[in-house]
Amino acid sequence: MEFTTYKLKDVCKRLVQGDPIEEEEIENEGPYPVLNARGISGYCKRKNFEGKCCLINGRPMPSDNAVLYEGAAYVTEHLFIAETNELADPLYLAQQLSKMDFKTIATGKILPRVRLEALEPVEVSLPPLEDQIRLAKEEAERIAAEKAAKSEEKEA
Repeated sequence: MEFTTYKLKDVCKRLVQGDPIEEEEIENEGPYPVLNARGISGYCKRKNFEGKCCLINGRPMPSDNAVLYEGAAYVTEHLFIAETNELADPLYLAQQLSKMDFKTIATGKILPRVRLEALEPVEVSLPPLEDQIRLAKEEAERIAAEKAAKSEEKEA
């Protein structure tokens, strides 16, 4: 299988940072989840994203830097929205970015933060799209099987 190395910005038709939201807008219920670096922080009445994308955490973590998201939501400034183009499968891209250490491109010591300018040139190696889709599915199935096995161990 042949891999080609690209800059992240070149495999995205859209790579943008989410938007700030006022605390008063966040409620316990609502039509759209408010997504931040830790997950869902509440709900609001407006959305700034709808579709399928790779959400990239702007706060570097040892793992889980990126996840696949599909649906409508309000994405906060702590996340980046990477809508892939014809070169990349969003699930495969999220899986690959999750394995990277973004601390090397983060700024700030107390609360490290990744900036869009540092994220755009990050290199990703991608096989052809059909292989990405197959590999991403296999990886997702492997992870699901591991979680199921761990869950069974806890119940036993």
